[in-house]
Formats: sequence, structure tokens, C-alpha cells
Amino acid sequence: MQATKLENLPPEVLTAIFTRPTIAAHVSSVRCPSSRGAVPAINEEDMDFILETASNFDVPVPELLRLGGAHPSLEGRRGWALSDDDMQRLVTVRAFFAELIIAHTPNLVTLDYSIGRYRSAFQVLTTIQNSSSFHRQPMFPLLKKVHLRLFGPGTFTRLLSEMAPNLQTLSIQGITAPMEGWQFERVKDLRLTSSNFTGSELRNILTGCPSLTNFEYDYYSLRDERPEKRTIARESGSTEFGNHCLFKAFYGLDQFKA
Repeated sequence: MQATKLENLPPEVLTAIFTRPTIAAHVSSVRCPSSRGAVPAINEEDMDFILETASNFDVPVPELLRLGGAHPSLEGRRGWALSDDDMQRLVTVRAFFAELIIAHTPNLVTLDYSIGRYRSAFQVLTTIQNSSSFHRQPMFPLLKKVHLRLFGPGTFTRLLSEMAPNLQTLSIQGITAPMEGWQFERVKDLRLTSSNFTGSELRNILTGCPSLTNFEYDYYSLRDERPEKRTIARESGSTEFGNHCLFKAFYGLDQFKA
């Protein structure tokens, strides 16, 4: 079973994932696309159950979810049908749903997640992992491939490495310094796009991936500390970036190959 797009899942599927572990255990791939657009209408009964689930894991309920509104598909019943009039609050709501679901998929292998510009990554997952009601450690023992889009600091990286200790492929768009606990022992393929790290910061990233065989880096920033290729190589201690690591750097339209 694969949940290809969480935004297309009806509320009854969401509640099934929460209440029937045998179904959730068959989910191997989750894709949470761009946070633009409306949240599907959810009736009051389903919403009450979802909010109760969040409460069990000490997850704060987004303010916008307390504002129920009428919607034609609800046939006059009270429910939640949220538009993108307030993008910042809507992104928080979508992340609330997405990360509640992700936390209930213990055999996840692939995660493709657009987090958005308006919040820190994995806030809900962090709360769930730290909850006394959550007992699965690590959270995602089978997770091998992660693709994230966020445009924000890498304060979540320590949590990700703890949640997915067997991660092998990591692709992140828009990640910036500061980084926190960057240590991915088994990552072999790393791609960082639209990022803005200095040579010293890149050295720490490469050091934290001792199994790395392929590294692609797309530099985009207004910072003055643009890392030249020779600076990165010098500060990493090697022009080869490890014995077998292929390094590619893209600076605008210019391409360099080590």
C-alpha cells in the first residue's frame, strides 16, 4: 500500500491509519506535496477523533482548526473546510495532519515532504517522539529515502538521524545554517539544493556522512561567504571528499566537478 498524496486521502482513510495498525503497517511510501491549496473538508465526528489522537501525543492543535465552517460537501453539518486565505496558518494545519499520519506508519521506506516556508521542520513529529505515549524507537527503522523541501534552518537534522538510523538517500531543498547534530552514518547519496553553506559548514556536512559516495550541491544565497571549490576542498581535508565520493557543485549557471 502506498499513500501517494496525503491531500487526496479522505478522512475515513486517515482515521483508519490511526485506528488500524495492520493497515498503517502496509504503508511504505508517503508523499506530502506542496502546501498550497485548501485542506479537504472534514466533518465534526472525524475531526473530534483526529484532535483526540493529537491530544494523546501532547500535540498542540493549530488555532485554525478551532474555527469550523460550513461546506457543501458536509450537507449542512459543522465541519472544517479551510482555504488558503491565510497561507501561514494553513501550512501549519497541513503539517499537523501530515506529521500525525507519518508518525503512524512504522514501516515507511520513502518520504517525500514539502514542509513550507512558514514553520520549522518536524515540529509535530518532535512532539510525538518525545511523548510518553509513543513507544516505537526508532520511529522509522526502515526509512531509506527522504526528500524534503523547506527553505529554513537545519534544526531538525538531529531528530531525523535518530528517527531514521538506516537512511541511505537524503535530498533537501532550501536547507540553511545553522545545522543541529548532522550525523548520518549510512547515507550514501546526498543532494542539497538552493542552499547557502560556507566551506567550513560543508566540511561538517561531509564529515557527518562517512559512508557518502555521491554528493550534489546547488548553491543559492545572498550571503557573501560563497564557498569556492578550492576552499571547500581545502577545509574538507581532501580534494576527493573521501575515497569514492563524487562531488558536483552548481553555482548558478557554472558547474564544477571535482
